[in-house]
Amino acid sequence: MGARKAPGQKGVPATEKPGKNHSTGRKSLGSSKVNIKNAPSKKSVALASDLSPLEKWKVSRAKAIGNPDWYIYDKFIKKIVGELNQHLSKSRQISNYQPLDWKLIKAMIWTETGATAAAWKTRTMQIGNPRDRGIEEVTIPARPRKYNLIIPVTWSNYLINKSALIKSNPEYNIRAGISLLMIKMSEKEKDRTVYDNEIRDNIPYEVTRGDRGYSTIAPKIGTTAGVLASINGNKTIHPGDRLEYRKAHIEQYIPGWYLFTPENIQIQYNGDPKKATTSKPGDGNYAEKIKYVYSLIVADENENN
Repeated sequence: MGARKAPGQKGVPATEKPGKNHSTGRKSLGSSKVNIKNAPSKKSVALASDLSPLEKWKVSRAKAIGNPDWYIYDKFIKKIVGELNQHLSKSRQISNYQPLDWKLIKAMIWTETGATAAAWKTRTMQIGNPRDRGIEEVTIPARPRKYNLIIPVTWSNYLINKSALIKSNPEYNIRAGISLLMIKMSEKEKDRTVYDNEIRDNIPYEVTRGDRGYSTIAPKIGTTAGVLASINGNKTIHPGDRLEYRKAHIEQYIPGWYLFTPENIQIQYNGDPKKATTSKPGDGNYAEKIKYVYSLIVADENENN
């Protein structure tokens, strides 16, 4: 994917079984589908000697439409994006989630590598490139709470401590790339109080010797310090004091998501062009490439349905 800013960031495809081959809008919510009009047709793209590098790149992608080599990961992408959407849509710890469009992932791999690149059969989404620390976020996550909220439990078999396979096996790499994308596109996890039942009657509790405050009492009786404070007020307690509480616990959740636009995907996955450096330049045309390729893929799908 070129050098990507921030800790951040493949022919018959190899399977996920080792040894076998085969705007930047601010945290608003919405669908992961890209709304692109006037998709270019393959026939409309003409070769010319004076094309810019970006235009030549677009020609190469337009010519890929209909070439089986470029479609070999479609089935796999649909499968794992479906798993991810089911997991995130059903989880009560995920808020405001709109299903991810699998064609966006296809557009990303066509942008990151493509069937003519050697990395198409290894690092399809370019996660695990030299000096790219994005792989660490899915193999040894520094923020495990967020990882555990977003990533399906079964996916850890293909991610945790699987750096070597992610760097060499295309299906591992695609799964890792999608995982990194979802972590990057989600808002910071938060805590919230969840009551354990619908019974609203308070339960009495008498403070005993050794109780040093709400934080020491709460774990003993199955509630939270916040619940004790909300019912009894903030005060100094003494043995013999009578308190009331309700059964409750703290739960982490993801409150929202960045819009899955090409521009936001560029910032979160490839690197913010405004923060590009000589050592980490990113791809200044990344969003435009995603948008162009996505339009090709959508037009191709519509034509064949």
